[in-house]
Amino acid sequence: MGKKSTTVVNKSKKGKINISFAELPKSEHRDRWGFLDEITNSLANQDCSKFKNNIKNKEIVEPYIFDETINISEIIKISKKNKIPRSQINKVVNDVSKQCFEYLNFSKPINIVVFPTLSSFIKRKLSGVSAYTPTSQHIFYLFVYPNSIQKINENKLKQVVGHEFNHLVFDRYHQQWNGILDNIIAEGLAQNFSFKITGRTEKQAVALTKKESLKQWAKIKKIASSKNLRVFEDLFYNGEQYPLWTGYSVGYWMVKDFLKIHKTMKWNEIMKLSPSIILKKSGWE
Repeated sequence: MGKKSTTVVNKSKKGKINISFAELPKSEHRDRWGFLDEITNSLANQDCSKFKNNIKNKEIVEPYIFDETINISEIIKISKKNKIPRSQINKVVNDVSKQCFEYLNFSKPINIVVFPTLSSFIKRKLSGVSAYTPTSQHIFYLFVYPNSIQKINENKLKQVVGHEFNHLVFDRYHQQWNGILDNIIAEGLAQNFSFKITGRTEKQAVALTKKESLKQWAKIKKIASSKNLRVFEDLFYNGEQYPLWTGYSVGYWMVKDFLKIHKTMKWNEIMKLSPSIILKKSGWE
């Protein structure tokens, strides 16, 4: 079973973080849902006990854990030969969260659930680390590609943790989704905050140059209030109608310009601003 929790305390503010580790499957199953059941049932942290019985949660994490094309034999092979580097993850989360607490306030304990991912896309394109933050749950899911040497790309992990901490605060102030602009700003804030914490720019942020992002924004702003999930997915993930990661790059450059104009504004105040206000004050409107 996984380690139950890690508590993080910094000098000026107190923050509690529970980290749960889901186990790689040890048994053979007929389909990916059997493997997924075993992975989610392995969660040891009491804060995450509701997860394993919630089918909606399983549907959310399933595409992060498996590629559409992965077969049963590949799942078994990877699971038997590899592990998740728990001690390294614990250390990075502790270190990064202390920095996050210097800039952002957290009203409740934060729960992090670490899942093994067998996604070749996450392995190849995202250096083996990805994450997802459900709205208003004070939790985020961290997906890590297991390996035989039990070591992870530490710089990438730091970026992802800083990024998701920012999402947790954004979601606290902005619980209602008003359209694609909300996602663009949310990702822009998270990526710029991640840079603030780590000094490194995320790959998705600079998938497009600023010039290219401005060109794409001229098209996107016409549908900025759209709630069409297909458009959203293509803008951020699929890269069919738009270049891959367009939504991330547009958000990054837009918020970067906002931060240049408003250099003295504190992060806790920035997070309370509506996406439309940030857009207006960025010079991109």
